[in-house]
Amino acid sequence: MTFTAPPCPFCGLQVADDELSMDHVFGDAFGARAKVPAHKACNNRSGGDAEGRLHHPSSLMNLARWSHGEGVKDIPATFSSGRTARINPLTGVVSSPHVVVNKVESEGSISFRAEGTQEQVEAAYEKLRTRRPELPLPSLADLPAEAFGSVAYDSAEVSMKLDLQAAEATAIKAALGACTLAYGPSFSATPLAAALRAVGQTPPAPSSRVAATVLDRADALIAEVIAGSHPGPTLVPREGSKEYDVILLPAGRETVVFVHILSTLVPPYGIKVSAPVPDLHLGVDPVLPILLREDTGGHIQATDFTKTLTDVMVAAQSDAPEA
Repeated sequence: MTFTAPPCPFCGLQVADDELSMDHVFGDAFGARAKVPAHKACNNRSGGDAEGRLHHPSSLMNLARWSHGEGVKDIPATFSSGRTARINPLTGVVSSPHVVVNKVESEGSISFRAEGTQEQVEAAYEKLRTRRPELPLPSLADLPAEAFGSVAYDSAEVSMKLDLQAAEATAIKAALGACTLAYGPSFSATPLAAALRAVGQTPPAPSSRVAATVLDRADALIAEVIAGSHPGPTLVPREGSKEYDVILLPAGRETVVFVHILSTLVPPYGIKVSAPVPDLHLGVDPVLPILLREDTGGHIQATDFTKTLTDVMVAAQSDAPEA
């Protein structure tokens, strides 16, 4: 057994050659492309468990995929009669793969009611006749016209949800993968990586979660300082964009982590961990957000706004007229 791959970001252990796989940082089903070396077991566990629950048809993340043109599954729904339905969000078509059958037997008589398409009702009725040959049930064609009726619905009830534990696990996985690609393999051994893995094993208390408005305020501060002199990227994705990113917001000896998948801020908003952000540049102590964003080539690009603002201020001083 040889070890040539870097440590796995999701467990921190060395990856042997026969255990190596390339894991999508933000999830292949979401359309992301950036990959990081990881254990096959860690890859399967994250993709089949937490991310798998986020891809359930009734998950709100299914709508995020639909809004950006990614593959989307039919959304489960229910008619007022209790009959299940499916709604295709791309075409708006409402259909039902099931037929509702109500059957009541009493003293040699039988009451049968079925709701569905004509083919579904015919199949259900013929199934009943086959199973109960002793009953003198007429063929469907011999039933009187008043035995049939049409059913139409103005609406179908849809119940969408978001598995917060799955969302949190997916956000932590994305943070570990993005940081590993941005900082290098040594990130796996940093206190921040250990803190993120610990949060993944023990969900944080509600007080450890920070409101998403913190991100907007940080974005506004950056825009105000560098306006006109350094266009740079923004922290909050623009409407209609398709961003995958991780934002590390230094908070003293703690770090608040925000994750965007398809420009959707993944809750719980702002996961606070008790570990500082590692330096991206020698001698620079991060005091403003660090943005790790997947580019069009599937790589993670890092923007240290501390350094960006420092460069802006230095340039402003050099342009200032001498007294």
